[in-house]
Amino acid sequence: MPPHRLSESEKQDLVGRYKSGESTAALAEAFGCSSSAVTRTVKALLPPEAYAALKASRLKTGTV
Repeated sequence: MPPHRLSESEKQDLVGRYKSGESTAALAEAFGCSSSAVTRTVKALLPPEAYAALKASRLKTGTV
């Protein structure tokens, strides 16, 4: 079954859960999309500085 396109509300929920520390893999499974789609969505919806800071903090804590 091909992945479905995320709605705007799903995208906002995904970003919120990503910010809360949920892993990319867990979000991909929960939303029925790929891990790369999760990363692309978060990157598209956050300012570059915010994304870079969030990514750096997740690498420190081991949540990818």
